[in-house]
Amino acid sequence: TIVMLGHSRKRFDNLETILSQYVTMESVLDKIVFVWNNPDDNPPDIPKGSVPIELYYRNNSLNNRYDIKPYNISTPAVLTVDDDVWLEETLIRDMIETQKLNEIRLVGLGARSAKNGTYQLSGHPRIVIGQTIMWNVKFGEWYTDDEFIQKSNDDPDYFGCDIAMNALIQAHTGEDAMVVRKKKRLHELSFIDELPMQRKWIKKRSSCIELYGMHFNLYKWF
Repeated sequence: TIVMLGHSRKRFDNLETILSQYVTMESVLDKIVFVWNNPDDNPPDIPKGSVPIELYYRNNSLNNRYDIKPYNISTPAVLTVDDDVWLEETLIRDMIETQKLNEIRLVGLGARSAKNGTYQLSGHPRIVIGQTIMWNVKFGEWYTDDEFIQKSNDDPDYFGCDIAMNALIQAHTGEDAMVVRKKKRLHELSFIDELPMQRKWIKKRSSCIELYGMHFNLYKWF
């Protein structure tokens, strides 16, 4: 099951491209959960295909990608993806096959490192960015039930929900995330409304490493 959030009319072209691709991938996808995170505006038109799309309306929160209880998901794994990239079918299949090797570990494409309590773009890949990650459905329930995570990510401009999910899964498995090679099968689209890569953004991410590393006693992050 794919879970994807949308909130901006400026990304309607992106969403049309992305959803039109995913509705044809019945060999790897059960369904697509599209969550419209903007109660003040209407969502884009939803394309039809062999993979059904279920539309949900929720208040703007990045937590909605991991709070999966309302979505009636029946698959053992969830793939959360952003609305500025799309994955080819072979890449999704490779992620599924990797996740099957150890169904409780986190699988992703964009590797990052956590060291000395800081967020690092290089180094030993301990975590994967939330742009494209696959995880066991039970962790969605645990994420939602963790009041500390919910409160700390209540601000929609808070960029730490994926780090929280990395930390939660590592705390329960004792394992770093598994990284799948993209091999030019990840297509990046328009980065409208994208947060620029700035020092203070890295600093904010480092604060998340410290926050959730301490919450889950992940001493290897320090």
